[in-house]
Amino acid sequence: QVLTADPASIIDIDGLSNPQFTYQWQANNGPGFVNIAGATGSTFALGQAQVGQEVRVVMGYVDNFGVAESVSSNILGPVDNVNDAPTAGPTVAEPGVDR
Repeated sequence: QVLTADPASIIDIDGLSNPQFTYQWQANNGPGFVNIAGATGSTFALGQAQVGQEVRVVMGYVDNFGVAESVSSNILGPVDNVNDAPTAGPTVAEPGVDR
C-alpha cells in the first residue's frame, strides 16, 4: 500500500504563501517514532519492515514569517501483514538436455 502526505490541510496563522515542504516518514515499534531511512518523499510504500508498527509522516516548511515549522500526521496502524505474491517461479528441466 502506498501512503500519500497531502499538505492541503495544513493551516498556519502566520501564512503559507509558497511553502516548500519536506517529508520524513517514521515508524513506531514501541519505544517511540524513528525515521525510516530514505523515506523522504511525499509518498511512501509500506513494506514488510513496517508490519506491526504504527506509521506517520512529519512535514516541515517555513511560514511567511521565516520560521521553520513541522507538523505530524495522524498515526496509522499498526500495519497489517498481507500476502505477498511470489517473485519467481520454478525452473523446469528438459530431459536429456545438458545445462
